[in-house]
Amino acid sequence: MRRRLRDRRRERQRRLLDLGALVYELHRQGKRAPELLQQKAAALTLIDNDVRELEAQLAGEPPIEEAEAFDPEEAEPEQVEPDPEPSEEHA
Repeated sequence: MRRRLRDRRRERQRRLLDLGALVYELHRQGKRAPELLQQKAAALTLIDNDVRELEAQLAGEPPIEEAEAFDPEEAEPEQVEPDPEPSEEHA
């Protein structure tokens, strides 16, 4: 179980870095890809839930209740408003 936890933590970290790099590149290029970001975040959430459950099992805690677990399929996508144009101050 410890080996699986270690592997899942590494996978979570790799996907988190990948997601962050993707967000930055999209921002840098002025592009948007909300569906792709949602898909990658959902996959990361599943791994994160697995890591948390394994950590709880190793710590002797009861497993996460179904009501407490985050299900990315049920999550509503966030509506992100674009940043307003910066106003120019006149001196």
